[in-house]
Amino acid sequence: MAMPRRHFPVYVALGGVLLLAWGAHALGAEAEDCRNRTVTGNAGIAACTTAIATAEGAEKARLLMERARLLRQGSNFPEAEADLDKAMMLAPDNADLLVELGYLRHAQGDPEGQLAADAKALSIDPRNWRALLNHMDALASLGRNENCLLEGPRAVELAPDQPYTYAYRGRCRAGIGQSAEAVDDYEKALGLGLDEAFLHANLALARLDLGRDREALEAAQTAIERDPANAYGHYGKVDALLQLGRTDAAITAYREALAAMGEDRLGLANLLAWALYRQGRATDALAIIEEFFDAHPRPGTDQAYEVDTYAHILSALGEEEKAVRQFLLAADLGGAARQEDYRRQLRLMGMTVADGRDGLAAALTQCVKKGADCRLSP
Repeated sequence: MAMPRRHFPVYVALGGVLLLAWGAHALGAEAEDCRNRTVTGNAGIAACTTAIATAEGAEKARLLMERARLLRQGSNFPEAEADLDKAMMLAPDNADLLVELGYLRHAQGDPEGQLAADAKALSIDPRNWRALLNHMDALASLGRNENCLLEGPRAVELAPDQPYTYAYRGRCRAGIGQSAEAVDDYEKALGLGLDEAFLHANLALARLDLGRDREALEAAQTAIERDPANAYGHYGKVDALLQLGRTDAAITAYREALAAMGEDRLGLANLLAWALYRQGRATDALAIIEEFFDAHPRPGTDQAYEVDTYAHILSALGEEEKAVRQFLLAADLGGAARQEDYRRQLRLMGMTVADGRDGLAAALTQCVKKGADCRLSP
């Protein structure tokens, strides 16, 4: 069956130059380069290292934070964290250091840590809009979209002209099914000048939820133009093409997505294979889903949808024994909920389903004899 759509987990460093809470100081050339956001990579790190050697107090903390930012951007997380630890010892009550820690926690794949860092920043400086927006982002990453939306009015108050205010609020709205409101927020962010792949991808998914498929395709294509490896942009493009009935173009888009991403992380194969199966193109669907399992030979619980799709395709092609095995595997991977769904659908088809795994297997054996008419998923 097709997977439910998911919305892109946005997280982007905001505003270019991070505004700090400490006063200005006379700076040497290295310190200027360290704090100059156009000086990046090793050049920036070298400038920061030179400046840090002679700096003291709050200025040293600021320079350490700048070097931590550059180290984080280079994925050198341990050294970035070490610099932030040193900076916080020098300036323990500076909220901007905690905002940078939140960025680091996100880069490490730790939304709980991100949430804690930004919450602490807000306890020090309740009007720190970067901390607030990043706090909203972390809440959305944790699926706490209602809590995220509670922060929305304050975000608009503190940062009404920041496009991320609406990009992030839109993400939270999409997460609770408020697709129309999410589209409004995403379009407002675009109007304020935000032109990044994550926003166009999110807009594509929300428009798809509203049946605005042509507009969704435009947004998905723009996301891919901004970032050719943007997974959710590719997902939106394939889905939009399928919704528009352009199945062969969707197959081409799927191939392009795999070439750009290197791996199917979002269930694109499942989305496409299920659509082909439902269109009566089981042979084409088989090629897609078997290619997926060649890359994932030991499916786990995350692949329960793909296994279910595979079972339906095999049934449609008359591969009865294989189909039963895959249906049973999908039932095992999907747990009690999937097993109960199968039992319910089999009974609706007029079959007797005895208790236990053997009873389910017997009913599935009868079902697959119906070929493509053995439809156990919507």
